Amino acid sequence: MSNGNNQAFMRDPVAFLRVHSISDPSDVAVGKPRVSDFDLKINQGYCLLGEPKKRGDEALIRAHYLPGIFNSTMIMELGAMQAKYMFTSILSGCLFAAYGQNAQNLRVEHVNERNADAAGLIKKRIELIQQVSYPYCKILARGAYLEAAGLPVAIDGYGNNHAYEEVACVVGVADAAGNWSFHYKINHDEHTFRL
Repeated sequence: MSNGNNQAFMRDPVAFLRVHSISDPSDVAVGKPRVSDFDLKINQGYCLLGEPKKRGDEALIRAHYLPGIFNSTMIMELGAMQAKYMFTSILSGCLFAAYGQNAQNLRVEHVNERNADAAGLIKKRIELIQQVSYPYCKILARGAYLEAAGLPVAIDGYGNNHAYEEVACVVGVADAAGNWSFHYKINHDEHTFRL
């Protein structure tokens, strides 16, 4: 039972993120990108994202889920028709990117590189995304990766390129018109940032 967390999240996802850091346990963070029903439970100060085996008494959150698989790139197409929320698995040195012709129809990706040349591989992926010059493009990566790709890093909370240095989870929210916005919170920080 999520004790009102699902309703609180769906009522105002950004306000929910200001209070809670969302984490995904290993049983959720496996498999392919998917749309599924999720539940948010508080456990020892963490808000855990879960896929319940049975429906409880609280409405579940229908959402896109973009896992990070070791040394892999996971890509998913987003549209607001299937679900109006999106969660990533925990980013801990990974790249998150959202790009497309507009904020309604996007491709999102989670690049997880854990080998010796992780910085070089992520830099190359950032450069490839930037070369296409998508009208809508948001990137979240380690500051050193963005700097290596020659991209400016937002420090005031605005801009297209953001850096994080600790663990973060990205949450996407589609508004009534189907326009996606992306938010992230660094664990145990009281600030929530919008990409």
